[in-house]
Amino acid sequence: MQVVQEVGALVERKWREENYREDSFPENCPCGIVRSGLAKRLDPWDIVRWVHNAETLPAQQDVDGRFGNPPITLFSGSRFYIDVYFWLDGTTSIHQHAFSGAFQVLLGSSIHSLYGFKEERVINEHFSMGQLTLKESSC
Repeated sequence: MQVVQEVGALVERKWREENYREDSFPENCPCGIVRSGLAKRLDPWDIVRWVHNAETLPAQQDVDGRFGNPPITLFSGSRFYIDVYFWLDGTTSIHQHAFSGAFQVLLGSSIHSLYGFKEERVINEHFSMGQLTLKESSC
């Protein structure tokens, strides 16, 4: 995926110029990806064809497939990576992401909901009971 390599290299270079300061990353990475129009330049089917035809892939960040089915790393930089996630069914459960990052939907739709939890009873340090409430939802 040449276009992803170019954008990834650009973000890497700009962040390196900032001495990899964490507070400069949000400006350099997500905004750089959005400004490049990367989402409009990628076709999910081109990604599938690329995976099937590539002699080598970048170092894959989620080999076990814990997030997405499948997750595919398109660019692997020294301190960040660009992944694409395919979901083959439209349902999911309440979950917490095990990573920090930005995302953009290439095809289909996404819903983001924020829930609150009011603890009423502690069973043990790993389990409690209470009320779950939907605080906000957006598409």
